[in-house]
Amino acid sequence: MAHYRIMNWGMVLVSFVFSLILFILAPRQIVMHFNGIGVPDSWFGPSGLYLEPVLLFVVAWLCERVSVRARRRDGLEALPMVTVSEWRLLALVFVAMVVFALLQLYQVRWL
Repeated sequence: MAHYRIMNWGMVLVSFVFSLILFILAPRQIVMHFNGIGVPDSWFGPSGLYLEPVLLFVVAWLCERVSVRARRRDGLEALPMVTVSEWRLLALVFVAMVVFALLQLYQVRWL
């Protein structure tokens, strides 16, 4: 379980660091919302870049709760390795991290 937690929360940490770097380099106003055809219709300061890491934190926390519950249900609390279901949850967190990073790049108009 420790390996799973390190990878899970490591991705959240990477997301926060990426947001910090973007925050430093971002223009004074960034896009916060796009309409149905992809045209920006709402603007905010660069502090809005921290919305995505907070959402990733929530996703990672929910995945960890699912993992802990599954281990208890199956009696695998003492198993030191990452289970197949935990790899799937890690894949979900990774995909969310990449999607949020691409969205942030699009928000600052670098993509």
